[in-house]
Amino acid sequence: KSHILGKLRIHKGEPLDSSKIQESLDSFYKTGLFEMVKVRKDLSRDGKKAWLTFVFREAPSKHIWFLAGGGSYEGPRVGIGYSDRNLFGTGKLLDLRTKVSARVLSFDQTLADPDFLEENQVLSLRTEESTRRRASFTTSVFGTELSLSRPLSSKSRIRFFDSYRVKNEKNARGLAALEAGRSKIGAAGAAWTYDSRDQILFPTRGTFLQGSFEVATKALGGNVSFTRWRFQASRVFPLGSECFLAARAGTTLVFPWGDRPLPLSEKVFMGGESSVRSFKQDRLGPRDPKGHPLGGQYGNIFGLEFRYPLVGPLRGALFWDAGNVGRDADKWTPFHLKHGIGAGVRYFLPIGPARLDWAWNPRRGPREARWALQFSLGFPF
Repeated sequence: KSHILGKLRIHKGEPLDSSKIQESLDSFYKTGLFEMVKVRKDLSRDGKKAWLTFVFREAPSKHIWFLAGGGSYEGPRVGIGYSDRNLFGTGKLLDLRTKVSARVLSFDQTLADPDFLEENQVLSLRTEESTRRRASFTTSVFGTELSLSRPLSSKSRIRFFDSYRVKNEKNARGLAALEAGRSKIGAAGAAWTYDSRDQILFPTRGTFLQGSFEVATKALGGNVSFTRWRFQASRVFPLGSECFLAARAGTTLVFPWGDRPLPLSEKVFMGGESSVRSFKQDRLGPRDPKGHPLGGQYGNIFGLEFRYPLVGPLRGALFWDAGNVGRDADKWTPFHLKHGIGAGVRYFLPIGPARLDWAWNPRRGPREARWALQFSLGFPF
């Protein structure tokens, strides 16, 4: 009851205001708990008093969902999840999900209060247990994160987080075996997001911006110390006749400090279906003499993609990707890039586009492939 009353924008004794009534209706719908909300207004005989009666029809709050997909690196991917948007009638959210593929096994649990202290301020507790097989090592993670997010405007949010995770890197190959091991990471930070896209799955216009800062230190319970900065930007421009131009740019820098080296799994890797597509997963960047990826402390990514209609639900794409990975964040540079030029097709599904991309590496270096074929679900950016 208190959760519902907290959504009202008009209260007993206040002047009757139609705009506040509409704000109340909008607030109820935004919870996702109701599929219908109506208000009935009754006036006294002299017209000086009014009684408002809100009528609700509750939406199903419990859902079980299944996921099927895949990618050129993970292979076939399946998942199952359960969510309850109104846990025990409190308006709290419980979300449980698991995902399995040839290279990834993950379990995630989230408990969230979508209106912590005030509307749209979300307090959430998330735990994760996963194993991921990468190109030169396998990493297992168990961690938890407490976060608080709130809107800054209708299109932007800020999130503060505190996390603790235990990582175990194993089955490392080549020189990566010298850096693999067990690490404990206690970290805190903030992330800002701005999103003006008209759609999430099939955007036709708008901008997406995201920046984050994270500091890991022994004072937060870990045994490694570093700071990480990330920024990414993308925009979709409509060109008419169902043609669009998408652009992106992003950078990541990790500065280790203290007496322990940066864990392999915290390094920057690049290459793959949503990165520079002329390289297979993690293959762009520093490698050992046998070609095993070692990762780096910084990375940059740039890209352009022209999207155009073909036949029915089929769409075509011409794209250019560019990026780099460097060993030392103090020597960050946006130059000395590796490139990918290619074409692809997309088949639009209700869950997003299934895409097949062929990319050519115009400046192939030692142990680099001339081209790569990538398959995935969703747009690369």
